[in-house]
Amino acid sequence: MQHAEVLDAIRQLTRNTFADLGANSPIEVSENILIRGETYCGRRFQCGELEAIWFVEEDEIKIYGGNGALVCVMSSDDALRQSHFVHSRAA
Repeated sequence: MQHAEVLDAIRQLTRNTFADLGANSPIEVSENILIRGETYCGRRFQCGELEAIWFVEEDEIKIYGGNGALVCVMSSDDALRQSHFVHSRAA
């Protein structure tokens, strides 16, 4: 699987999850690359007080609510499955 395809699926997953958690429309998400030392670690997505962090090595996407509490943990496979499901329903 291409990194770009996985990243696009994770972006869509975070936008959908932020919407489900009550983010105001239009949903504007900021994205930052995470680097530890000189190694790429993942991405951080923020929308207001909501936050999602994708840890590449652990293959975890952690979603945090407005109060900073962990709401859910998913994998990149979860994001890809959701992305393929949405695309197949649209076809």
